[in-house]
Amino acid sequence: MLIETLYTTSMRISEAAGLCVKDLDFTQGFASVRRRDYRGDVGDTRSEEGTRLLPLGNVLDALHAHVAAKSPEDRVFLHDGEPIVDNHLLTHYLDPRLIKLGIKFPGFGWHTFRRLHLTLMQQRGLTLFDLRRQAGRADVRTTQTYIADDVARRQEAVKNLPKIVPIRQKVG
Repeated sequence: MLIETLYTTSMRISEAAGLCVKDLDFTQGFASVRRRDYRGDVGDTRSEEGTRLLPLGNVLDALHAHVAAKSPEDRVFLHDGEPIVDNHLLTHYLDPRLIKLGIKFPGFGWHTFRRLHLTLMQQRGLTLFDLRRQAGRADVRTTQTYIADDVARRQEAVKNLPKIVPIRQKVG
């Protein structure tokens, strides 16, 4: 459920770790990101832009079922009944599963889901400014570093540009 939420929303692992049930609005379909839990240090998001509403999309129903027995103050995501400690969870839980699936590569970490989300959203037509808000970033230039280049998409876009000036061949 944690991985699906990270992929669907572009939340940082610390934001997902700080998410409480009361932060989820299942009627409107949003998660309200307002705090983070970075290795036990609970506090405000990294910046004012980090405090934001994120659409839950197709993870909404599964997330609703995931928190059904929890109270509003409970954390949404726990590991073995305890708050998430990101490096421990990555090393001892996620890495073995990634290796088994054959998708572990050097540099794979929690931010991989964030980069994947933002790249896919950009491919679906969101502007850099939309993506900046989705990622909770203050600067568009930082957001650009999350988006993977798609040369085939650029090639197709250039191929389909209309001609502005007819090109004439020189005669003789």
